[in-house]
Amino acid sequence: MQALTTPLARSFALGGLLLALGVGAAVLKPTSCCDKSTHKLVLHAPVEADAFYLTAWSDGPLHLKFDLDEMPGFEITSEAWYYGCKWRGVETLVPIDTRTYSYDYRETLLGCRAGATPTRKTPRQGYVTVE
Repeated sequence: MQALTTPLARSFALGGLLLALGVGAAVLKPTSCCDKSTHKLVLHAPVEADAFYLTAWSDGPLHLKFDLDEMPGFEITSEAWYYGCKWRGVETLVPIDTRTYSYDYRETLLGCRAGATPTRKTPRQGYVTVE
């Protein structure tokens, strides 16, 4: 099999990559309108009192566009400063069945300003229902 050495082959490969990245970005964009391809995702996970979560569900359920027949997995990443420290939160959704995802939340401390003390990590697991 030949490597992608011709300009035409490289163009097709780059175009396919850009198309795939564009589709992924559109899928994770919350929508304000509901149609037959927009689904409400409701998080069911424990919440510790006084805990800090970098979650896409901070304002309630998400509304995402996707095909229920293909139930894609999602990885949602957020970053924020909290009490002088920068954190990254990663929420991973893996399909279980046609109406349920497993949910995993993890945080990574990216760094702190001088004198800041990081809070403790608050990982959690649960599930997400599709309505």
